[in-house]
Amino acid sequence: MRVSPVVVLSLLAANDVGAVDPFNWQPCPDNKKDPLLQCGYLTVPLDYANNVAANHTIDIAVRRYRTKFPSPQGTIIINPGGPGNAGTPMATASYVALTGGQYDVLGFDPRGVGLSHPIACTKNGFTGAQEAARLAAKSVPFDVDSSETSVSRFGAEFNVKVQRCHVYDGDLLPYLSTALVARDMDAIRAALGESVLHFLGYSYGSLLGATYANLFPDRVGRMALDSVLDPTEYTGSPRWIPRTLVDIDQVFEGFASTCEAAGPKQCPLAAIVANGTSVASAVRNFLAEASDTPLILPAVNDFALLSGADIRTTLFGYMYSPSTWPQAAKYLAQLMQGKAMANPIVDACPKQPSTYRGVNMEFAMYAANDGDSVNFDDQDWTRLFRKAKDVSSLFGPIWVASRLAMKYWTTRPVERYDGPWDASLRQPVLLLQNQVDPITPLRGAEHLADLMGKNAVLVTRDGYGHTTINLPSNCMQSLLIAFFNDGTYPDANTNCAVDAQPFSAHAVENATAPAILTRDVGASSGKHNAGVDPIQAAREAAATLLSDTLAGF
Repeated sequence: MRVSPVVVLSLLAANDVGAVDPFNWQPCPDNKKDPLLQCGYLTVPLDYANNVAANHTIDIAVRRYRTKFPSPQGTIIINPGGPGNAGTPMATASYVALTGGQYDVLGFDPRGVGLSHPIACTKNGFTGAQEAARLAAKSVPFDVDSSETSVSRFGAEFNVKVQRCHVYDGDLLPYLSTALVARDMDAIRAALGESVLHFLGYSYGSLLGATYANLFPDRVGRMALDSVLDPTEYTGSPRWIPRTLVDIDQVFEGFASTCEAAGPKQCPLAAIVANGTSVASAVRNFLAEASDTPLILPAVNDFALLSGADIRTTLFGYMYSPSTWPQAAKYLAQLMQGKAMANPIVDACPKQPSTYRGVNMEFAMYAANDGDSVNFDDQDWTRLFRKAKDVSSLFGPIWVASRLAMKYWTTRPVERYDGPWDASLRQPVLLLQNQVDPITPLRGAEHLADLMGKNAVLVTRDGYGHTTINLPSNCMQSLLIAFFNDGTYPDANTNCAVDAQPFSAHAVENATAPAILTRDVGASSGKHNAGVDPIQAAREAAATLLSDTLAGF
């Protein structure tokens, strides 16, 4: 990371950068042989209101994958969600294919994240690992009836972590917010020499896109927001946290029912459940027993202890993507049959990258700065834990616990955007949403669509999971390509079917697609490289991307 005095701010406002390369594009260090892949940095103001002493700047890490299409339409900026997830890994051939093949795709690491001055909230990787281990050893408040951990006791690790954030990077903390990241995106757009911003945002990326659209309504190009976060809830008090889980138990029930329907050949859980007992009830009973009496698993050279919370935390991750449900079913079946093996026990601290910080703090620093949690005390958070348990006894308290660092965040950002969300845009935004999403429920997308009115078109997709690429859908892939390549919108209230159920052989095959797509992708009109079907190319690309489970939102 580099924070330095302003060098050339005029570049950020220029639409025609001419021969000047504000990104200093270079071959990427991890893949210097791919001529289509480029890495660089863009220097942007730390504060666009110019309130910083000496008018300091920050360097934003960017990564671009070029299309082979002979007449590119521009650049699509992609955000993976979070908040606080690095975006540079999104610049791949797969995303070029997924968006129709006529654009370059660009990912960037938001300020304070990844290669854009990652916030240091611990001394080094060793102390970070120690902190993570101590936190993992504590039981989550209200997770089980026997839990004796209070909110303040569990939160103590987060509290000291936040204090370390202030020690090591306190000067930067007020300059971390979604509003400022949206302004960074506009600086990237200008430095690219493009008059409008094309954007694909997943999960929290939908909030980033909606923020940009309302700050810069005349610069909105083709913008698609997938798995929509309700902006009015996220920018309010932390009461939104349990509300995001209103559909997660329905997703779990879908996991269990589709397993039963698929049968033992496709879902091993169906083979071990006794007659007259549903998969859902069998798994719930097993998880309750594991919460009372943790499992002791043999490892190659030792034994490992696995609690009910450990298993549910892993299962929570599987709820994001139904294409991974066969793996989840295999995992649970082995545990329930007593056949599971733990990973080998290491005898030394594993080597960590220099950026390793143990407990993730990026979510908390953005969510707290974007929202209003300063006056939320222990009693308020205790009520949140109890509310979350009412919403989902399996996953609720675990979800709230992962957000508890927000409680100790007292920094206020120099700029925060909390609406309005109804600006008149240059062109409408496309909203994409699954019918049953574990962490961004459909009602959030419907609310944003209502707020935006004629400035948004909402499309839904059948089935479960987080993000619409988690199961193959020719309908969804076709309309996304038509939107980006041709600027066409689907009819309002369009609902897309999925082409495979979670435990079908087709879904399993797509979930484990091994290679990143590298072939040329033609136009949707078929005029270029007509031998390649862009829809099939996009489907293969989506399958490739399924292995990258989105964390947070």
